Amino acid sequence: MRWLPLAFSLLACGQGAVAPSSSALTPALSPEAAGELSRAGVPVLLLPAEYEANLQAVGGEHFFSMTAVGDDYHSVLLQGTNVVHHPAPQGEAIPAPRWDVRGVPARTTMNEGQRLVTWGEAGAFYTLEVECHRLPMEDVRCTAPDFAMAIAERLQPFTGAAQ
Repeated sequence: MRWLPLAFSLLACGQGAVAPSSSALTPALSPEAAGELSRAGVPVLLLPAEYEANLQAVGGEHFFSMTAVGDDYHSVLLQGTNVVHHPAPQGEAIPAPRWDVRGVPARTTMNEGQRLVTWGEAGAFYTLEVECHRLPMEDVRCTAPDFAMAIAERLQPFTGAAQ
């Protein structure tokens, strides 16, 4: 039975991204993860419930970060900060956002087999990264933005954080 989800995942790799299930909207965080996220000085968004089992988190005055491994050969990292970065150095251009996520402009890129989505909302800046562990350059969850964008759309506010 453990191989059944893997078989469906492998079949889905050639069929387009499959969004994670939306069975539960708010994860039941471990006390340790909730405590760390409560320390964050920025609005915290939570990964969907299917990532709660092994979610690791850390929070601080200007940031939070959480990571979890999915059950089908991928992991997800979500980070948020309220630190404003300076513009790009002279001569370097930052491309305009071409996507929308959570109702705001977003950028998406692929770097070494990892799909990244970045955006800003509520005075914070977020990065969601999906890493595919097997054949990342062939796994549509990383080669196309749909899977990462679907996860970003399902993020829920953590009410224990400083808002």
